[in-house]
Amino acid sequence: MPWMLAYQQSALCEKGLAGEHGAEHLLIERIDTALGSLLTQGVMAAMLITVAASKMYAGQDITTVDQLVEIFSATLGGELRAKIALSFSICGACIVAAIVVSLCGAWALEEAMGRSVMAREASLDLTQTMSSNIAARPVFYAAFIATCVVAWFVTVATPDFAVALTGVWTQFINGLLMPPVIFALWYLAAYKLPEEHRLSPGMKWFQCGIFGFCSLFCFISIPFAIQDALNGN
Repeated sequence: MPWMLAYQQSALCEKGLAGEHGAEHLLIERIDTALGSLLTQGVMAAMLITVAASKMYAGQDITTVDQLVEIFSATLGGELRAKIALSFSICGACIVAAIVVSLCGAWALEEAMGRSVMAREASLDLTQTMSSNIAARPVFYAAFIATCVVAWFVTVATPDFAVALTGVWTQFINGLLMPPVIFALWYLAAYKLPEEHRLSPGMKWFQCGIFGFCSLFCFISIPFAIQDALNGN
């Protein structure tokens, strides 16, 4: 999803790790990103494969948590185990998604309006640090709070619309936006980074091929997703 890629890039920049030990930090962040990507995609794949492999609700959409409880109760050998696993997975996914989307939007708006980085004073206590941060970054905090308020209002006031936002049409938009975002990052890593940090020729074209295959898959799957949405499947 493009906003997850944008969040990861913004989060790394937000840490401000450049400096004397920048090379060491870069290696650690690469490892962190790789492990995080494998873990999150592994959890997602486990959920999808478990539901797809189940004979329950064959040929039907899974639209409620009760359906998931039935499927995972059979898979895990008990309803209590299924409820515990699903509670952690669903709540965790919602919390992470909410943090990623809200922070990514706030960071992007702040950067677009010309953020100026200010040095932190080590002598400030927690309250003074918070006040100083808010005063130095009003656009970020205003955008973050506004995003949370609007999201809460939409969820509470128009629950059906909120559910529709997370459906196939959102995935359709994500599929369209992923290729330009991912190739923009590839272009920066291949041609615009300092020489010592650029992708090697072999890695550059290998990743171009992988990204191209994933992008082609996204584009090919879009008509089928639209057809399923129009048919109500």
